Amino acid sequence: DGNKKASGFDSMWQRWQTKAIAKTSLKQKFQERKIRNKVGDDSDDVNDAQRRLGHKSAATTSRFYRTKPQRVAPLKRKKDSD
Repeated sequence: DGNKKASGFDSMWQRWQTKAIAKTSLKQKFQERKIRNKVGDDSDDVNDAQRRLGHKSAATTSRFYRTKPQRVAPLKRKKDSD
């Protein structure tokens, strides 16, 4: 029965997270399907994320897996001429 397997995995996953929170810097539980998103977000840039996730298109990676706000450099302000 597929439900028994899913239920067994869910139980194991919950136990693992409880232990991880107690023994590491992990602060809260998360869904296992979010691990892939984190890999995309934590990659250095979209090309690195694309390579790690195995996407043919960087657009797919950008759209679905690069969800953190990206840091941008501020524009240099032109000096006012008097």
